[in-house]
Amino acid sequence: GRAHRFELLARDVGPVDAETARLFTLDAGDAAVRVSGLHHADETPHVLEDRIIRLAAAPEAAEADFEAVPPGTWLLDHVAWSEAEHVISAVAANAA
Repeated sequence: GRAHRFELLARDVGPVDAETARLFTLDAGDAAVRVSGLHHADETPHVLEDRIIRLAAAPEAAEADFEAVPPGTWLLDHVAWSEAEHVISAVAANAA
């Protein structure tokens, strides 16, 4: 019942590094958008999201305005899903 708000913290378009490629079963150098954002419940920080969107699967994401529409919502609205792999993990919060 809380109001959701997404705050874009960082956005980068470019090749994925070797560690990201290994974690997400990509090829090092694959073009991707990396989006970091904070989801709020009312005005309380709730979830820190770090999302990788492979541009071969969603090329329009390179120009998407993730300040206006959160990446998850944008993907549901712009990608025709016939199959997908969604990898979610959680880690304890650090100082950042």
